[in-house]
Amino acid sequence: MEMERPTKGVLATGARLVLRGWRVLGWAYVVNLLLGIVAALPLAATISAILNHSLEAGRLAKGFDLGAFFGLLMQPEVKLSTFVPGSFVSSLLYLVFTIFLTGGLLADFRHDQRLSFGAFLDACGTFFWRFVRLLLVLLLALVPVGLLYALLSRWTDKIAENSPRDSVSLWLALGCMVIAALLTSLTVAREWER
Repeated sequence: MEMERPTKGVLATGARLVLRGWRVLGWAYVVNLLLGIVAALPLAATISAILNHSLEAGRLAKGFDLGAFFGLLMQPEVKLSTFVPGSFVSSLLYLVFTIFLTGGLLADFRHDQRLSFGAFLDACGTFFWRFVRLLLVLLLALVPVGLLYALLSRWTDKIAENSPRDSVSLWLALGCMVIAALLTSLTVAREWER
């Protein structure tokens, strides 16, 4: 059986679809930017209280100096662990927002004409829980692979410590990543067949 060839280029068709949905992509960008700013403001306030009266600020503002950054992290006032929950919540909110938009975007791409705002939101709501289920299936596939990768990386670290060559750890890590990718693809293919 021979596949039908598209009459127009795939890239041109894809670009046309993306340009048609530029408003939704713009909203996704704006929400991402706002959540990033909200997550970064507490850290920026803490760092500016330290660097506003320091010559180290110039080394970080005019170019990234790793030594100055590590010096900043050594300050007792800067504890990055206090900012992790806010960043995590911001990332989680953006993930939920993106999953919500995905159904509407795909429904919009499927039709030849642009969907109305109500039809777009209806498609977003209709497909939201389906994409959440897909995410959970993906996590079911990735968690065992991640655990296996963690075990293999500990094993490769022990081997690399006892090895006289530095490249052994690199090759073992790459091998573990290939094994993890193969296991992931096999698990996803098995779930796909169901």
